[in-house]
Amino acid sequence: MSEPVRVVTVTVEELEQLVEAVVRRVVAERRPEPGNDDWLDADGVAEMLHVHPRTIGKLAASGEIPSAHVGKLLRFRRGDLLAYLSRENGED
Repeated sequence: MSEPVRVVTVTVEELEQLVEAVVRRVVAERRPEPGNDDWLDADGVAEMLHVHPRTIGKLAASGEIPSAHVGKLLRFRRGDLLAYLSRENGED
């Protein structure tokens, strides 16, 4: 047998608070763990590789390191950069 249905009366404010709490919980549960799919900007990559951000732009423009445009912004996937570094260091 199933549970009987209960009807509860709540105010609009209470409903908004409940919805907000549920949304926060769902977002927190779906937040990916930091890892190889993190996206970095040119400054983050430059810091990671110990070079100037303009160097990163040049490497991306030449296709030497993989990148993606998000609108006008250039972004780099951490896993792609780690693979690039492995190739550069002869670790393949």
